[in-house]
Amino acid sequence: MFYDAKALLGQPGINQTKKLPRLVGYKIGEILYWVATDRFDLTAEQVAQIYKRAGT
Repeated sequence: MFYDAKALLGQPGINQTKKLPRLVGYKIGEILYWVATDRFDLTAEQVAQIYKRAGT
């Protein structure tokens, strides 16, 4: 886990998110993964685990 924050996504006035989604970044091997989610009830580690399992 190397990143966990609320972040605006997109370009202002064009396609920017209205709500602040949570952005979680994690790494497997040399590959960086980014997940935008509205799940604030989970830890960043739990979010990463869910997406890691979904990819297998």
